[in-house]
Formats: sequence, structure tokens, C-alpha cells
Amino acid sequence: MRWHPGCHLVTGEHEPDRVERPKLLARLVVALRMKGDWAIRVGRDRGRLLVQAAFEEENDALRLTEVLGAKPVRRYLGWASQQEFEFSPAVAERVRKALMLT
Repeated sequence: MRWHPGCHLVTGEHEPDRVERPKLLARLVVALRMKGDWAIRVGRDRGRLLVQAAFEEENDALRLTEVLGAKPVRRYLGWASQQEFEFSPAVAERVRKALMLT
């Protein structure tokens, strides 16, 4: 965020026993060949286990949200846009299918 203060955030909540999901998300971001800089991290917020992806380019974030079915939120300060999704088994399967198409 220090490098790109107007970054776009995509956040997904997932279950603690689903440690493969952040890796799955990173594989999808790489496969989508994003135009700008991006970063992914795993963290916690208010007891929720999150995977968060930040994008320099809004279009990169929007491309990812299409696959994930993310919805706009205003939860965190300092982001140009924010989208959030539940990293459910159905979403994980959708990501796997998208990876097969890339």
C-alpha cells in the first residue's frame, strides 16, 4: 500500500482448515496475467481468517472479482476500492475451473 496508496483490495474469508485456498488464489492471479503490481497476504481481522489481495490496477481487481463473485464493501480505510467474498468450497471449485481454462 505504501507503493500504491490508491490500491484496490479483494478480501476473502476462509476456514482455518483450508490453508490451500490462499495458494489457489495466488495461482489464479498469476494465471490471469495481471497488468499492474499486486500482493497477497493471509491475516486475521476481528477473529476472521482472511486472504487479501491488493492490486495497483482497478481492472486487475475487477477481473479477479468476476471469478470470485466478490461484492463491494467499505470495511477498511485507505483503499480506492474494496471487494469481499466468502472463500467457500463452491468458490474454490470455480477458481479450479478457471485455472483449467487459462
